Amino acid sequence: MPKVFSSHHTWYSSVVDSLKSTNIASSSHPQSSPSLVYSYDSGAHGFSALLSAEELENLKMSPGFLSAYPNKTVTVDTTHTPEFLSLNTYSGLWPASNYGEDIIIGVMA
Repeated sequence: MPKVFSSHHTWYSSVVDSLKSTNIASSSHPQSSPSLVYSYDSGAHGFSALLSAEELENLKMSPGFLSAYPNKTVTVDTTHTPEFLSLNTYSGLWPASNYGEDIIIGVMA
C-alpha cells in the first residue's frame, strides 16, 4: 500500500475511482461505472469490484496488481451454521468466540 493512503480501503477506492475516468474517456457506449464491492483486510488484503472487461484490462496495468478472479455462482451448503455444527449457545466454543464475531471460515474450491 502506498504511504499516501491511510488504509487499504482508501487505496482500493482510489484505484477503482481511477478506472471510472479511463472508462469515460475510452468508452464509446454507456456502461455502468466500476464499483468497489468489498475490501478484505483480515487474513489477506484485497478487494472485490464490479468491472467491465476493459476496466479489468486497465486495472491489470496498475502498480501492485497481482491477480483477478471472475465471480462464481455457488450454492450455500447451510444457512444455520451454529445448528449444523451443534454449537451450544450457552457454553463452549460458540460463546467463547463471541459468537463468531470477526471470524470467517470457508473452503474455497
